[in-house]
Amino acid sequence: MLGVLPQVVAKTLIARDEEGVHIRAVVPASCRVSISKLANAVSATNVVLLTEAELLSAYPQFELGAVPPFGGPADERVVVDRGVVSDDHVVFDGGVHDTSLRMRTEDLVEVAEAQTADIAVD
Repeated sequence: MLGVLPQVVAKTLIARDEEGVHIRAVVPASCRVSISKLANAVSATNVVLLTEAELLSAYPQFELGAVPPFGGPADERVVVDRGVVSDDHVVFDGGVHDTSLRMRTEDLVEVAEAQTADIAVD
């Protein structure tokens, strides 16, 4: 069985802007999302992370903490950190905790209609 290099694993965090639009922030799994950098990337005054209750309500089709970078409501924004796109491939949760997906990073950006920005901090 092949292992996965830690630097190619990403996690998806969900935030919302002041207008209530959800933003999927995709950052390296070893990093945190910078709320101020994310707000700047989406030209918002402020963004906040969703609570567990809000996540359960907004994404009932996914396990809590396993929301993938795409799928779900069409009006969401997706921002992928530049640290994620520096690798050819990325591994992320597939909506459940026991399934991960691996895909070409450029395909992820295209499928998710994502923008790329510097949104992560160590």
